[in-house]
Amino acid sequence: MKTVIEVKNISKFYYLGEYGFVSFFKEIKQIFSKILLKNKEFSLNSFYALKDISFEINEGDIVGIIGHNGAGKSTLLKILSRITLPSKGEAKIQGKVSSLLEVGTGFHPEMTGRENIYLSGSLFGLKKQEIDKFFDSIIEFADIHDFVDTPVKRYSSGMFVRLAFSVAAHLEPDILIIDEVLAVGDADFQRKCIQKIDSQTKCGRTVLIVSHNLSLVASLCNKVILLDKGKIVRYGNTDQCISDYLNLSKTSINPSDDSSNYVQNLTVNGKSANQDNMILNIKDEFTLGFELQNLPNNEILPVLSFFTENGQMVFHAIPPNYNFKIYKNCHVSLSLPGNFFNNLIYSVRLRIHVKNEKIGWNKDNILYENNCAYLFTIVDDVNKNKNRHGKIDSINGQLRPVLQWNSIESQQK
Repeated sequence: MKTVIEVKNISKFYYLGEYGFVSFFKEIKQIFSKILLKNKEFSLNSFYALKDISFEINEGDIVGIIGHNGAGKSTLLKILSRITLPSKGEAKIQGKVSSLLEVGTGFHPEMTGRENIYLSGSLFGLKKQEIDKFFDSIIEFADIHDFVDTPVKRYSSGMFVRLAFSVAAHLEPDILIIDEVLAVGDADFQRKCIQKIDSQTKCGRTVLIVSHNLSLVASLCNKVILLDKGKIVRYGNTDQCISDYLNLSKTSINPSDDSSNYVQNLTVNGKSANQDNMILNIKDEFTLGFELQNLPNNEILPVLSFFTENGQMVFHAIPPNYNFKIYKNCHVSLSLPGNFFNNLIYSVRLRIHVKNEKIGWNKDNILYENNCAYLFTIVDDVNKNKNRHGKIDSINGQLRPVLQWNSIESQQK
């Protein structure tokens, strides 16, 4: 297959603190002082956003770029978009690139939507007659018919991103680069964007997309680049990269050794919660469990807090009436029903609160905390799930409970 992006040993670093000659001479003085002291562990007053990364992307690939905040995702996209230059290495790109890195990038706030469409097209190298052919489709996709002659500074963030994405996608680029801007749009618009991206790749175009929405990445991308601290952890299989990302999340925020003496053996359905990528069927009940050991004599309250993959709070699971019986050594479990969660990735925070004898329960009086005690993925077998009514596309929402419905025929008078 044709390679359209080739990245070779790219690094990007930024100097921290002061700028200019003062900062430069301070660094030189610091380096020579440490060399003379034979201290081998010295470093420049700089920060590496990316460090010695290399990869290739083929024509027609949809590549997701994932990683924690500060991993280097946006820096990489800016280098590929020619917005910034690498400190070292090179990126070879074949074809025209259209980038959507921030809401309204390239738009002039005082100009109308119509004027910005023609401005963006001309910057992309198109003549007016060529832009005319796309104009109606751009407006239709962005759904801004009534506001096309309004200055874009009066647009909402949603209108801004709809127009920006529509322009970027309709200019027929060879490579489309998208940062986390789709999160601004509503669910219907995101669905349209996914369909547009899919149609772009069927025409042989290449798409790079940064997103914290792992469900979107899993459903859309055929390859993934996982970045951590400016380096590539893995590049290739989508499911494996997402699994590695979840494990990075898990190991990076474990509780301290002292507090973990109280809580042991976190399990999902009796299996260790530390195993890779816990997959659960949407229709099955499951149980989260943990062991409590050598607890203090104070009253204890366990709380499990459920979050979606992008950090949105779903709900807290708290024992009723704050009178849950806890023993000095015991096994605690929480059963969760089937057909309750949506087909998403969830993380669960476990906190053990301690009752203060003087002030009672206080949210800050915590004996144990693990921000990612459990990670699990809910999957939905559409063909076998009778609750879907033949609906194949995704259903919005953090939860998707199956509830009791009743219909009683009314007697007409």
